[in-house]
Amino acid sequence: MKSRRPSMRDIVADVEARPLDPSDDPRRRYAGGVSPDGDLYDPQGVVLTVVAEEVAGSDAVRILRTDAGVRIAWEGCGCGGSPECRMSWLSPGDVEILRLAGSEPEVLGRGRTPSWIDVWRGEDGRRVLFAHGDVGWGDALA
Repeated sequence: MKSRRPSMRDIVADVEARPLDPSDDPRRRYAGGVSPDGDLYDPQGVVLTVVAEEVAGSDAVRILRTDAGVRIAWEGCGCGGSPECRMSWLSPGDVEILRLAGSEPEVLGRGRTPSWIDVWRGEDGRRVLFAHGDVGWGDALA
C-alpha cells in the first residue's frame, strides 16, 4: 500500500502549527544591542532610528526633563554601536534619578575616545538618548 503524500493544505497547516524559533526573530536576538546589519534595538526589541546626531548636553537634559518615557543607553568605547559592542541601558529608576538631579551630561572625550550623544526614536515613539564614548552624567555614566 502506498503512503499518501501530504496535500498542500496539510503542509501549510503543519508549518503554521510549529512554534517560531525565538532565535529567528531579530527583535529578540538583538534586543538591547546592534544587529550585524547595523540596526539598533532597545531592550524590548523595538527597532530604533537616529533622529538627531551629536546633540548638546543642554538638549539631552531638555529631552530628559520633557519626555517621561525616554531611555538612556551608553557604549563606552566610542564605536557608535556595533554588534561586538557591549551597550548598557540605564534602568528606569536611574533615568528618574538623573531627571530629578537635573544635571547636564558632559561630553569629555578624554584619551582621544570619540564621544557624543545621539537621539534615537523607536517604532513605538519612545526616544532614546544614546551616549557614546567618554560621556559623564551624574553617577550613572562616567
